[in-house]
Amino acid sequence: MNEYRNKKGPNYTIFKNNWKVLLMDTSKTIFSKYRWNKSFKAYKRSSDIVEFMLSKDDILRHSYELVQGLRKDLRLCNWPKFINRLNSVSKKSVSKGVWKVVKYYRKHQRMLRNTIYYPAFNNGAIEGINNKIKLIKRISFGYRNFNNFKARIMMIFSLYKGEKKKTTKPNNGLAA
Repeated sequence: MNEYRNKKGPNYTIFKNNWKVLLMDTSKTIFSKYRWNKSFKAYKRSSDIVEFMLSKDDILRHSYELVQGLRKDLRLCNWPKFINRLNSVSKKSVSKGVWKVVKYYRKHQRMLRNTIYYPAFNNGAIEGINNKIKLIKRISFGYRNFNNFKARIMMIFSLYKGEKKKTTKPNNGLAA
């Protein structure tokens, strides 16, 4: 879009008004519903808008296809396709922003592989705990002592095990 920024032509307004369509997943792109588009001054489907925008620039087309392919492989948990697609990318065929992401993904392949092979593992439980701690902090109007705050969190999450008092068995009056 920056290439068209200073030209102020119709392509600039199309890119400026419809950039979000390029960010959508292809599975969510609407192929059947026509909507009025003020840039084209006509009824267009979002798939038609994407095709028009991609026809204007080859680098944009390659970047778009790469990103959509990586998304699809990640969603379907297909590691061999994902890594082949990632390693077959050349720097000149994609935009600078996408190239940064490709370099990052290449650097952190091990973590991505674990994400694909173990999709059931996520940090949802930890996020829930963090949310509850923030709620306690907001409701309690601040604690003067951090240890009291920590103790309350530990008690709420049943992480605090208090010391049990030792009880002795009654010996029924028998002396040893």
